[in-house]
Amino acid sequence: IVDYIEGESLDKKLKECGSFTEETVLGWAKQICDVLVYLHEFRPNPIIYRDLKPSNIILAGDGSIKLIDFGIAREYKKESSGDTVYIGTRGYAAPEQYGCGQTSAASDIYSFGVTVYELLTGESPAAGSGGIRQSLYGNQRISAEMMQIIEKCTRTDPSQRFRSARELLECLNKTGREEGTG
Repeated sequence: IVDYIEGESLDKKLKECGSFTEETVLGWAKQICDVLVYLHEFRPNPIIYRDLKPSNIILAGDGSIKLIDFGIAREYKKESSGDTVYIGTRGYAAPEQYGCGQTSAASDIYSFGVTVYELLTGESPAAGSGGIRQSLYGNQRISAEMMQIIEKCTRTDPSQRFRSARELLECLNKTGREEGTG
């Protein structure tokens, strides 16, 4: 049994609109980070979502964001050296999800960066357009601050990404203004 969540997935909205303004995406990004902070700080074992992408994010009628489809989420266990199943959506999944180690909060942070990039540019990461970092620079629609956040989120080495979703959220809170703020 699953709950019905009224709203539209961001991948469908993206098909309609092509891309979204940085102010709009920033507001959504903060809400997504709030969810990741909750999951990653869950005790006794953090929950790693492992499938963050626009089709798993619902925009409700009141403007709030809902994360759906926890089918491949897993508990993080410090003592494990790797995941038992390598799973995720190609283009969104972090490199470590394909056999290079255990997924962690850093894996969700990678997928977050890819998702934000797609929402801002309308470019699917699976389209093979030369990589996110290459496409970021020279894009006049994305601020230098947001480019730096996306670039740090999507680094290949998990130890070079944000240390936590909380740290990422703090960085987002220092960035620009959300749509509708004074």
